[in-house]
Amino acid sequence: MPKDPFTSKVIIVKAMQKLNQPSILQHIAKECNMTPQLVKYQIDQMIKWGIIGNVTHEEDPLKVYYMLQPAYYDKGWLHSLEALFMPYIEALAKMVDTDQAAGNPEQVLSRNLIMFLRLFEEHLETMPEK
Repeated sequence: MPKDPFTSKVIIVKAMQKLNQPSILQHIAKECNMTPQLVKYQIDQMIKWGIIGNVTHEEDPLKVYYMLQPAYYDKGWLHSLEALFMPYIEALAKMVDTDQAAGNPEQVLSRNLIMFLRLFEEHLETMPEK
């Protein structure tokens, strides 16, 4: 069972990046070493989240193919995100006491960053529309 709700999704995204083409469920599941049922469940969630989309493939228009949003195939996005977040992570590392936390300091910082991002997500959802 995955450690958190994102573990399976991350594995699927990495597999789809590696496949680097529109892929059917069975190919993605095989690449992930997961059951097609689990992959389908996760893909359906990621479609709702806007991470993955359905595409029609010229060679077989009756099958459902899946693709990540184009940004996920851009190899520079992770480096850009790292450059953007590093000042915040360095500041967070100075403010977070890791002595009582379970896990290594990197895991503790990662969990704190995830929590702040979730809080920011809620903040965005409550902002009035312009």
